[in-house]
Order: sequence, then C-alpha cells, then structure tokens
Amino acid sequence: MDFTVRAINEDKTIEVSKFNAYVERTMALSGGTDPNKIMTGVVIEPDGTVRPVPTKVVIINGKSYAKISSMTNSVYSVVWHPVEFGDVTNHWVKRTIGDLGSRMIIDGTGNGMFSPDREITRAEFAAILVRGLGRLPD
Repeated sequence: MDFTVRAINEDKTIEVSKFNAYVERTMALSGGTDPNKIMTGVVIEPDGTVRPVPTKVVIINGKSYAKISSMTNSVYSVVWHPVEFGDVTNHWVKRTIGDLGSRMIIDGTGNGMFSPDREITRAEFAAILVRGLGRLPD
C-alpha cells in the first residue's frame, strides 16, 4: 500500500510527508491469513530495504486487518517473519523474544542465538527502541 497525504487548495497541492504523531493505516489481510501468527507492518524504502513499524492485527466483522502506525508517507506491506532463537527454548523470555524477533525489532547475537542473560549496551537499547517505534534514526 502506498500511503500519501496531500493538502489541496484550489490549484496548489502540497504533500504532507511527516507527521507529529502516529497516523494509523488499516490494511485488509488475505482470507487465509491466520490472525494468531505474528505479523508486522514494514515500510519499503526506495532502496528496497525494509524497516518495521508498530502493527496490531485486529478482527473487524470477521475479517483480519493489520493496523499499521507510522509518522511518514511510505510504501507499506505486511510480512510474516517467524524467528526462533535456539538458546531461549526453555527460557522464561521465549515468547516475548520470539515476538520481538518476528517483528524485526531484535536480531539476536548471531548463529540463531539470542543470549538472553547477556547485558546490552546503551546503543543496543536505543536501537531496539528506535526499531520498536518504527522511527528512523535522526
């Protein structure tokens, strides 16, 4: 979905490309979509890279929708990106870490591992917050 907001006054058109608050877009999901699977909305950047944005899957009149929140005009899609980390299989944080990994907010420490008991740096924490909020670093 390509989302663009334009203000039009007579013969003048201005694109509003950044917002001071999150703007919610609702996308219908295909009929066979399992609303219990972790899906996330992504912005598709002009160079083809993707970044996650806050997303919530809701049921409206029996149909599944993704509510995507963002502060910019962009091209959006919804992806299913399942992630599992081998070292959290029996850890109390397994479900939350799987959710954050599937939403592309955390990456783990490599080789399919997360290292759940490892301390993180301030920079890692800031990066997690930025991705979780769907923001671009300033």
